[in-house]
Amino acid sequence: MRLVVAIAVSAVAVVLSLPATASPGTRNGSLLIEVVPVPGAVHLWAASAHGTSSRDLGVVAGNADQFTEAHYTPDGRRIVFLHAIDDAGDPAARDSLDVMNADGSGRRVLVRRPHVSQFAISPDGASVAYLAVDRKTVWSLYVTRIEHPRPLLLRRPWPPAAFKWSKDGTMIVFGSQGRCETRLRRVDPRTGKAHALPVSARLCEGLHQAPAVSPDESRIAFYSPFGPAGARVFAADGRFLRNIAGPYRCVGPFSPDGTELALADSCGGTVVRVSVFDFLSRTVEPLTPHVPVPAGGYDRLLDWQPLGTEG
Repeated sequence: MRLVVAIAVSAVAVVLSLPATASPGTRNGSLLIEVVPVPGAVHLWAASAHGTSSRDLGVVAGNADQFTEAHYTPDGRRIVFLHAIDDAGDPAARDSLDVMNADGSGRRVLVRRPHVSQFAISPDGASVAYLAVDRKTVWSLYVTRIEHPRPLLLRRPWPPAAFKWSKDGTMIVFGSQGRCETRLRRVDPRTGKAHALPVSARLCEGLHQAPAVSPDESRIAFYSPFGPAGARVFAADGRFLRNIAGPYRCVGPFSPDGTELALADSCGGTVVRVSVFDFLSRTVEPLTPHVPVPAGGYDRLLDWQPLGTEG
């Protein structure tokens, strides 16, 4: 997994927004998993969350250092992924933001340029926003259409942070540094104007990585090592909802219907153990995705596929 130093240091998550287009009743599809033999090329696998079926979607990067992340579009029909195509030691090394169908077919390039670090897909699945470095040091936020790619600069400068596209035209910024009352903010991506959102002290405690956000944006969840260690779940307004005790150092994603939350003992490594918390029964169930990880290899849970709506 390719790491961006500035993002790893700041450990901030950003949620960028558009008008809501997602419909209630979304069903849960496959888990999207990164699998890397060591040494070897990075493959993406789609695996049933509660069964034994799986599918190799093909190679998406030459090695683990060249791969960043991948996510399903909101309709679950396509996958957008980011990877490097040049040697990481080259200052002008290019990154490639690509899209393919959910079965691995139809791969094509959306953006190819140096220093792309993060991306987020719009709720209607038509556009992708991405973070890139201009002029060697200036972080900038761009957006491009998926069908007819043409980058448009939205904001410069921009925080070097992970982000997810939300629904109301603003960004919810989660910070791990600074005073507690400044760690949760709502920001307009075009003007840069921000205002703090109310948070509780427990929300700030232990927040050291990008939290998972539920599909309806009513809940956030993240791992805290403080007693008892586990996955903390909060309402979006900062109210504490529950702690899921356990060694779940990587929390999320939520299932597309919002009734389950994926929990892993690591955010990537050899034989990552994944479980699911069911909010209705309040129980944790270990998962056994049918994905072949070679001995000494590496795997990482990336996303959970939406399957459209019922009814």
